[in-house]
Amino acid sequence: EVRQEALYYPEELELLPLDTNVTTQEHPSLFEEGEALNAPKRIRNETLSKRSYQVMDDGLRTLSAPDYIDLRVAPYEHIYERRAPHNAYALTICQLLVFASTTVSTGLGAFNLAEWIPVHPWSDSEGA
Repeated sequence: EVRQEALYYPEELELLPLDTNVTTQEHPSLFEEGEALNAPKRIRNETLSKRSYQVMDDGLRTLSAPDYIDLRVAPYEHIYERRAPHNAYALTICQLLVFASTTVSTGLGAFNLAEWIPVHPWSDSEGA
C-alpha cells in the first residue's frame, strides 16, 4: 500500500524531462573539421549540423560520456552554480570552528588543564 502523502512532488526538486529527443553533437575540434570553428558563421554552422544527432533520453538507456554530460549534467549546472557560494561559506565557517576548537584544546593541554579537554588519551584507561 502506498500512502498518498508520500506521492507529493517536492517543490525545490527539479527533475529532468524524460522521453524526449535531444539534439546533441560531437565537438568538431576533435576531428579534422576543427579548423571550421574559426571559419565564417555559415561554414561553422554546417560543420556543427553535420556532427549533430538525435538522442532519445528515456532515463534507462546507456549513454556515451558526452551524451551523459549533455543530457544529465548540463541541465543541473545552474543549480550547482547557485548553491556554490552558500556551500563555500558554510565550509569556511566549519573550517574556522575546527581551527578555533583545536587551538583552544592545544592551549588547554599546554597549561595542564586536561580536564577541560573533551577527549584526551588518559581519560579512562589509566583512571580505572
